[in-house]
This record gives sequence, C-alpha cells and structure tokens, in this order.
Amino acid sequence: MNIKYKIIKASPEERTILVRFYSDHATSTEEALAICNPDTGVIIRNPDGTIECCRTDYNITLWQVPVPSGQALVDLISSHAPHQWFGLLAGGVDYAGYAAIGASMGNEVAVPEPVAALGLLTEAEILAMVSNLQPTPTA
Repeated sequence: MNIKYKIIKASPEERTILVRFYSDHATSTEEALAICNPDTGVIIRNPDGTIECCRTDYNITLWQVPVPSGQALVDLISSHAPHQWFGLLAGGVDYAGYAAIGASMGNEVAVPEPVAALGLLTEAEILAMVSNLQPTPTA
C-alpha cells in the first residue's frame, strides 16, 4: 500500500496546513475516505469537482521557525500519516470489544496529568550534566 498526501489548505495566520492522507488500497482511496451527504449518500464536492472533505484530513501546526520547506516539510507531513489505521482498514474491521467502548460513550472523563516515564531527566538535571562536561583530550 502506498500512502499519499495533498496539502489542501494553508493558513499562515494560524501557522497550520490542512493535509489529506489517502492510499492506493481500495479501502483508503480518496474516494473511499470522502465525506458523504448523510441524506443522499453522495460524496460532497467543491464547485470544481474536487472532494471537499475526507476522514483523513489532518490539521498540522507548523511550530518550527522558520516554517519547514522542501524535504523537511515532506518529513514533517509524512510523520503524521496514519500508517497503522490504513493497515487496519486494509485488513478488515474486527468488531470484538466495541460493546465495552459503546457502554462508555458519552461519559465525561477527566484527563489525568501525564505520567512521567521512568528515567526521564528534569531540566535542572540536564543543565547540571551539561555544565560538568569536560572536553575530550585529543591525541
């Protein structure tokens, strides 16, 4: 399966781009992922005939200054590609376990603070280590 993307929109004032991911596999082509009118089931299209919206349209914030370009931009966009999800689509849907999820739908849940992974250093610890670095003698 070959995953592809298109930049659909750029918003300099918000420092974002809207990217559409799709593939050459029947379950994840641009047409297969297109949003359809719920009343008619017909793909919603722009006046020029292009697909208006897909399930894999993804908003990426461009945090870097300056904004990446060339291969750096390709790498950034590619890092957001939904490889695993496309793989799941291609392999078929397994509905086992979704009953428990359905029972939790609509329930409001507080999100806990992230748990720090063991072995992570604090900024102070990193600065202390850097300040103690000694140059390596050259031969």
